[in-house]
Amino acid sequence: MARFVAWIGESLGAERTRWVLWLPVAMALGIGIYFALRQEPPIWLGPAPVILAAAAVFLGRRHDAVLVVALGLLACAAGFGVAQWRTLGAAHVILERPIGPTRVDGQIESVQGLTDGTRLVLQRVRIAG
Repeated sequence: MARFVAWIGESLGAERTRWVLWLPVAMALGIGIYFALRQEPPIWLGPAPVILAAAAVFLGRRHDAVLVVALGLLACAAGFGVAQWRTLGAAHVILERPIGPTRVDGQIESVQGLTDGTRLVLQRVRIAG
């Protein structure tokens, strides 16, 4: 195990000038973890790891190995948090039950042709009744 830890340390040292290039990879890993979940996580699960990883960055700033790992975790947590935040921000209203014929007012955002009909995405929707 000691040889493995030494090898990791040497590898990190050799990659020192390219550490910043790994930040997008870590962020994409966090985004991938979010979208791999089978159900929507609780809302606190986005910001909590970011806060913890930021604290680890602050506390480990004087030790290169700790700082590198903490920054990687921070980037991963940030990717997860941003994916959750964007998903929550893009949530659309979904009707819970059929409402039958009714008047719907709104602005058409996009039109998609489907095999069994057409999908309209509306903005500023008002449903009568």
